[in-house]
Amino acid sequence: MESIVTYKKPGIETTHEPTSRLSRRQILFVIFLPLVFLMGALLGNCIIEALGPFVSTNQLLSTTIGFLAGIVVCFVFIPFVFRMPNGKTTLRRYLNDIGVDRIRPVSRTLLIYLPCLLSIIIAQIVASLVYNQLMLHWDFNLFLDHLFDSSRIRTWIGLAPITAVGSIFEEIVLRGVVLTMLLQVYSERKAIAGSAMAFGYVHILNLLNGSLTYESLVFVAGQIVWATIIGVLYGYMFLKTGNLYANMLLHWTANGLSNCFMYLPYVTPELHVLLNILFNIGLMSTMISILWVALINKYWPLTSLEERIQKTSRKCNFSRLHEDLHVYWKKFGLTT
Repeated sequence: MESIVTYKKPGIETTHEPTSRLSRRQILFVIFLPLVFLMGALLGNCIIEALGPFVSTNQLLSTTIGFLAGIVVCFVFIPFVFRMPNGKTTLRRYLNDIGVDRIRPVSRTLLIYLPCLLSIIIAQIVASLVYNQLMLHWDFNLFLDHLFDSSRIRTWIGLAPITAVGSIFEEIVLRGVVLTMLLQVYSERKAIAGSAMAFGYVHILNLLNGSLTYESLVFVAGQIVWATIIGVLYGYMFLKTGNLYANMLLHWTANGLSNCFMYLPYVTPELHVLLNILFNIGLMSTMISILWVALINKYWPLTSLEERIQKTSRKCNFSRLHEDLHVYWKKFGLTT
């Protein structure tokens, strides 16, 4: 059967055999997604333990080892062992499929990323103010002093941006691989919804962090919900930018900030989860960011030239360059 183009998005045009549903291998990959992330974590931990206490007690070194383990899983195991998202492939084709071989125009990507990050910060502040006025009934000025206490913020951030690098691999797997795979079969809305639910689902792994308590169960249940919500934003951003970089930056900095601008003293686990779902990285920030991305895409859509540059991503294709030059030379009468 002749291959046809069945999947397009800004900057990407994937040619493959037409299909009406996911293959058994693809379905199993989605079902066992938590094991993929667990494999990366175990690989990194084994290397760290083998290198001794000097590495295991150093946060920067251990995070670097974990980052390298993530690279092995995402760029070796997934494309060449699991053969996702499109079966047998090459590294170049895989990088194009998951959207990491292109970023142009950079200014457009940053214009999408920065306001989306700002919306998360604003949502955290709003959640804190709602908690202050409705729950604590504190003096407004006193609460603002605590909310923007620079020493507390510096302490909170600490090494969080370093330890949050795992979010980069979440974007590669959930948007680059899973969303790309779903878009070959389903409509954009269904594919985004499916990847968002898969994103929420993999957070069940956080039950393995520490002892299993009521508070941890409540937090992980809430995390699954708000990860699903903001997963819709990440999927939408991936479609409208044609690359993964805005997603990576937003996911990384959002995880690094965590609750940096949420000052919630004496908060119960249930209320903390509810505030996260409604404001922080939940409904409020997601809705504002989606509207912003839609606005940018309306007034600054990717042009055909930019789509071509992102799609080809060939740094030095001399045959194509020669063809283009020949066309221009002929146009201006410089050649026959």
